[in-house]
Amino acid sequence: MDKLKAFETFASVATRGSLSAAARAEGVAPAVVSRRLDALEEHLGVKLLVRTTRRIALTHEGTAFLDDCQRLLADVAGAEASVSAGGVQASGHLRLTAPAGFGRRHVAPLVPAFHAEHPRLRISLNLSDRVVELAAEGYDCAVRVGDLPDSSLVSIRLADNRRQAVAAPAYLARRGTPQHPRDLARHDCLVLSSDASQTRGWAFRVPRNAVGRNDERTPKGAGVARNAVGRNDERTPKGAGVPRNAVGRNDERTPKGAGVPRNAVGRNDERTPKGAGVPRHAVGRDDERTLAGAGAPNEAESELTYLRPGGPLDCSDGQVLHDWCLAGHGIAWRSTWEVEGEIAAGLLVPVLEDFAAPPNGIYAILPHATRHLPLRVRLWVDFLRQRYGDPAFWRAAAQADS
Repeated sequence: MDKLKAFETFASVATRGSLSAAARAEGVAPAVVSRRLDALEEHLGVKLLVRTTRRIALTHEGTAFLDDCQRLLADVAGAEASVSAGGVQASGHLRLTAPAGFGRRHVAPLVPAFHAEHPRLRISLNLSDRVVELAAEGYDCAVRVGDLPDSSLVSIRLADNRRQAVAAPAYLARRGTPQHPRDLARHDCLVLSSDASQTRGWAFRVPRNAVGRNDERTPKGAGVARNAVGRNDERTPKGAGVPRNAVGRNDERTPKGAGVPRNAVGRNDERTPKGAGVPRHAVGRDDERTLAGAGAPNEAESELTYLRPGGPLDCSDGQVLHDWCLAGHGIAWRSTWEVEGEIAAGLLVPVLEDFAAPPNGIYAILPHATRHLPLRVRLWVDFLRQRYGDPAFWRAAAQADS
């Protein structure tokens, strides 16, 4: 029995979750993989895996042995690389995956450069907006953009990524410009279909209590409509005496006859110039009387919220959504790297900038712990981190797109 090959096969089956996936990765028949596992278990005198027709599970002994196996294999790969000609050289098959749009622009161009540094590698790149199951499908590393779902996978942040709502000037001229995230319900939004990679939704930072709910401080029976967010609601009884900008409640602390709610969140703001008529932080609508430069709500007075707007068009391909947006078919939620050239050229217009959410990230996703990474994967992640961490890389990419 070739012990090293048996160790590699066991680690591959354990991380990929099936004999067939491990066999495809090694380029052999599943029967060969099964024989190697049988020989290894007989040699050790313990059962490492419980195999059924539907799934494979590690035994207690198998879990402990996998950790040692991965460490041993990583040490062997490092030892081979340390004595190879030209210094550290990765070898083997590196299987990568990335979202289609981002991958075309910012991953695919880097693959030949990385291969030039490590010519003993064979590299396969899969581009898809589908969420790929790394271990089950045999991938070494994924690049993903945006919010990450809870997962047992390991993530390494490579760079920041900011998303924004954008539309073509022709669409805004025809349908108007949304002034608050809730206005998206009245617009045609271009969204990824349900079978594509999804985040938690479109992210916005909105003022607290301006998200369509009652405030626990609202006096019982005040008669203010539940969704009265910064406006009168037609469901509010006529003459109820609720200030126009009260955020979902009467405020007994507003001085009688003042005519202006206490900053629409229960306090006067001494920074509001006398006679301005509208508090600086009044929220919930675009008011020409609001002081210039009020800007986005700050973190202390706002909260991050996620919306899943709808519309007549959706697609599983982000590039198609981008093209539809350019053609004036609706509002799209796109990454800055994708649209900044068209914004600079006037082909697209950012909307709801005052409600912009903090940036999320661009990540390298790995199927197992970093201390057991094969050398080829560790070098690829370091390569991405170096390139994406250089502002000149993004400037050059933006110039190439424009």
